[in-house]
Amino acid sequence: MIKVKAISSFEHNGRRDRGAEFDVTPQHADLLAKRGLVKPVSGAVTDSGGRKDPAGAGASLVDQNAAATLAAIAKVSDAGVLTDALSTEQAKGEKARKSVVEALTAAIAAAQPQA
Repeated sequence: MIKVKAISSFEHNGRRDRGAEFDVTPQHADLLAKRGLVKPVSGAVTDSGGRKDPAGAGASLVDQNAAATLAAIAKVSDAGVLTDALSTEQAKGEKARKSVVEALTAAIAAAQPQA
């Protein structure tokens, strides 16, 4: 299970008010996030006691305004988190921010080990 926070009010197994935190399966978290209804809670713990899926870190990275996202990208060196963030941003379709996509692409290239 992944802990998420409601971005806006909606119905999912009962009423979820804006700001409410609740646990859902990773699949439900992904679907609700793609619909713009929730965002992962940083540091959320799964039922197994482990840290949540790293995709949540990537999603959290791009879940802010462009200037803050660009500043945060510069501080991340984990190619997996950057790749997840890029996937999350590109999943926005036409709403994907070009500057963020370009910065993530450059950061991923810089994080790759040189051969």
